[in-house]
Formats: sequence, C-alpha cells, structure tokens
Amino acid sequence: MCPNERAEAPALSSPKGVACLPGAGTVTSMTVVFLHGAGRAGADGWPLQAARRERNWVFIDRTPDGDHAERDAERILSELRPGVPGHVVATSYGGNAAVIAAQRNPELVSSLVLFEPACFDLARGKPAVEEHIAAMDPVYAVADDTGVSVQEFALRFAQRWARSLPRFQTMNWRRT
Repeated sequence: MCPNERAEAPALSSPKGVACLPGAGTVTSMTVVFLHGAGRAGADGWPLQAARRERNWVFIDRTPDGDHAERDAERILSELRPGVPGHVVATSYGGNAAVIAAQRNPELVSSLVLFEPACFDLARGKPAVEEHIAAMDPVYAVADDTGVSVQEFALRFAQRWARSLPRFQTMNWRRT
C-alpha cells in the first residue's frame, strides 16, 4: 500500500520497490495492450514483456488476412474497458493503429507508448521522408500478397530500408 493512501491506492511493483501513482487508478487493474510491428506478433513480438506478463496484459496476434491499422485500432479498443482507461504499447506498424485507437476513443486510452512508430504522414514533405516512402512503397505494395513468402518480404524490406536510410552529414564530435 502507498503511504498516506487508502488500501486501493495505485501502486506498481518494481525491483526497487513500489511506485505510487496518486489519482491514476490501480495500475495492476489497468489493461495494457501490446501491438506488434512488422515481423513477430502477439506475445512473440514482445518476448521480454511476455516473460513478465501480468494478468491484464493483452498481446494482440496478427490475423490471417494481414495488418490493417483501422481494423487493429478497433481490436485495441475492444480490449479496453469503459471507466478504466488502459495503456497501449505499440511498435512500428502498430503505432499507426494505436494512434487511431486513441483518436477514436480517447477516454479508453490512458497513455500511448510508441516505439519507432511508422507515422510517416506526420512528416510528409520533408525530403528524407519522401525518399523513404518512395523506396518502401514497392515493398508495402506486396505486404498482403500471399504469393510473396515471409522470407522474400523480409529480404525486400531490408534491402529497401537500407537504401532509404537518411544520409547524415559527418560531424566532428568532441568531448566537452
């Protein structure tokens, strides 16, 4: 129990003890929804978190018909409960669905944690972003093509990604 709080006060156990979050609701009762990026999905997409899984953590699996941000946003929202906002954690592609979910139903989403979200539309018009989008468009065009194996898609993705990385100027770094 947190000091100066009622028995139902919010607390989060950690290796260093208990973190109290006044006014946030009981952390352990809040749902945490994890959504994958390209590659592994469900608990396999979050191996470190899945190893320490809490009872209210949900790892969304990929559906047989592929990734669709609009549909996956609804899947995220279906895991959250009215009156008890939850947390949404997403990476890469999953960031798009997470942002859509939060926009559609902000009272259900207490927080968003996005790792390298693929939200390129937010930065459209910048030369490096446009170059990256142009390089990756042919890859994404075959993402749901059942005639393209997972290995072939991964190879195409890696080849295009490496070619479309921004070109940074060499900087002279010095210790201050």
